[in-house]
Amino acid sequence: RAVRAAEGRWMPAGECLERAARHFIDTWKDALKERNTLHKRVLERDGWLCRVPGCSRAAVHAHHVVYRSRGGSDCESNMVSLCAAHHLHGVHRGFIQVRGEASGALVWSFPALEAAGAVA
Repeated sequence: RAVRAAEGRWMPAGECLERAARHFIDTWKDALKERNTLHKRVLERDGWLCRVPGCSRAAVHAHHVVYRSRGGSDCESNMVSLCAAHHLHGVHRGFIQVRGEASGALVWSFPALEAAGAVA
């Protein structure tokens, strides 16, 4: 609706989507350039791989070991690279816990498995 209003005419949905995408790219192209962000530095440090023991998937998320809402910082030592599954379904659902510093030794625990006696 916004694209059609800006163009002042009716347009097919596909053309509207194309115009909106072009506008987005034109507006954000400088921000989309390769940057040396904290997220990228954490992923690079960890070799672009998930750090959960036994996982070999590509890491796409940089997770705060101590959540910012609990006073955790945005420093690299408080962040660890995780694949989407372990981050969203493991850590944030409480199946996986991590503590420590990424620059030192991280300690991983798996409460559900430990409660079932599957992990020593």
